[in-house]
Amino acid sequence: MRAAHKILASAVFVALGAGGLCLLRDQRKLITADRVRATPPALPSIALAKDDAQRVTKLELTSPDLKVTMEKRGAGWELTAPIVTEASRAKVGEAIQNLETLHLWKQLDPGTSYYDQYDLTEEKALHIVAWKGADKVVDLFCGKGSSDGQLVRLPDRNGMFALINWGPQSYAGFLFTGDLRSWRETSIFNFAPDDAVGVEIQNSKGGLTFAKIDGRWLATREKPKPDGQLGRATPWFGFDATKIETLLRDYRALAAEDFGGEVTRAEAGIDDAERTGGVIRIRLKGGPVLSLRVGKVANNRTRWAIKDGRWAAKDGGDGTLYAIAPWPAAWATADAHRFE
Repeated sequence: MRAAHKILASAVFVALGAGGLCLLRDQRKLITADRVRATPPALPSIALAKDDAQRVTKLELTSPDLKVTMEKRGAGWELTAPIVTEASRAKVGEAIQNLETLHLWKQLDPGTSYYDQYDLTEEKALHIVAWKGADKVVDLFCGKGSSDGQLVRLPDRNGMFALINWGPQSYAGFLFTGDLRSWRETSIFNFAPDDAVGVEIQNSKGGLTFAKIDGRWLATREKPKPDGQLGRATPWFGFDATKIETLLRDYRALAAEDFGGEVTRAEAGIDDAERTGGVIRIRLKGGPVLSLRVGKVANNRTRWAIKDGRWAAKDGGDGTLYAIAPWPAAWATADAHRFE
């Protein structure tokens, strides 16, 4: 009898153990399933690949106020919309570099119901598109900022995401939200003053020619005749050579303060610069000549305008009309007394 009891007790223990094991397995399955359901979907990668960054051929930025298109032209960049002119290679490069660092870190909503509220609709968002040939390598809509970061959405996937905008992977919004002027190339001249071997100035007050020979500046002067024409060039010894060095320092990295909009060359006095302002030519070693025609006082009223600045254009350039500050402009309009 005792033996039978032992056998029965053993059978019950085995059955209970097997049932407990099955229950434990079922519980583990449920826990695993819950964890799978609770794991959010992987966030899409939106950073511009480094190989693609080196091959970007076009950058488009569309906002409610402005659409700007820049396209690669040889080693540089050109604005092709809304105007056609030289684009700032540095500014475009900084924008592309920032696209390489972009990362999503959070999905805030899986649907589209908040797009209008947070400026993520096509009508309100900043739309950034980078192209590599015919392929889009970045396509992103940016809306309002928030405590979670820059709010964005993707064109091929519903949902509102937060983009990191702090630290080394940050979205630098200021690189993409500037006005048209911020994308234009402001540099007019860029040279080393020591490479200059000649300077010529011609205006209504006469003509001055400076030549650097064996490290020493020599000069000639042409006085205006009653009919407006220049007289014969004669040697001029009463100049201060340090004034020429100052001129070259002012022009070595000459940049535009602003640009002409609706102003024509005729209205700016560019084609008649010898009378309305002056022409300055800087000769460099090896033969290159940098020539700038400085016209009338600029009448711009933008926030970049500088009082008494003047219109200017490069000879041999793309026709861009610049507004330059009054101090470099004054060299083109100067008479001989400025160099004494």
